[in-house]
Amino acid sequence: MAGIRFVYQKPIAIVSNGNKSALVIGDIHIGIEQRLKNNGLKIDNITERMIADILDTSAEFDVNKIIILGDIKDSILYPERYERFQIKKFFNELSIYDVVLLSGNHDSHMSEILNVKLKMEYIFGKNVFLHGNKWPSEESMLSDSIFIGHNHMAISIKENGHVVYNDKVWMRSKLLVKNARLKYKKFNKNIELIAVPSFNPFIIGSNILDDKLPISPIIRSGIFNYQDGSIYTLGGDKLGTIKNLRKK
Repeated sequence: MAGIRFVYQKPIAIVSNGNKSALVIGDIHIGIEQRLKNNGLKIDNITERMIADILDTSAEFDVNKIIILGDIKDSILYPERYERFQIKKFFNELSIYDVVLLSGNHDSHMSEILNVKLKMEYIFGKNVFLHGNKWPSEESMLSDSIFIGHNHMAISIKENGHVVYNDKVWMRSKLLVKNARLKYKKFNKNIELIAVPSFNPFIIGSNILDDKLPISPIIRSGIFNYQDGSIYTLGGDKLGTIKNLRKK
């Protein structure tokens, strides 16, 4: 994975292309605290915390670009005033960077709110980035790595009926060539799928140990070997494959 680095204890990847580097995050769900408040929970504003974390990490790794893998806002339809204000505040603070926005399933009306065009895919060096709710293009399948969000991958481990570990995780999965041929004429046989955990601190995610598949079509189709996907904690520890973890 030359040119790819996972930031210690953060759901952030740093991807290099020559002398340029990009900070990669997914599923920020700006405005989620308003939805939680509507359900009776008093939640502090999380936008400023996410901004500070991005700015600090960007400065530390001297990045030139920020890539956001979709689900930028929390609402699915047109956002209310509070959420629109938080969205504009968020991107105003990041305006010193080249920010690339991928379109997620929560991102209706984002183009008109920010007056920018969201992308379905983005290629940076030998890596491609997309939200994960749609199929990658054939051009994308020729890359070395595909980064997706959308799945909010996490793990919840129990011992003696008690949860002993519950946190976000990264997943790396290899291509199943036989299945890929059913969908694509051309692809890189060594391509790797990297599932990025949600950046929003309020979202842990869906437990990979549950007996169900993630929602991304590229995973559900079996093109990538999900069961043998390697799972890593935010601290960089390899927990094993999904298949082996489910046996424990």
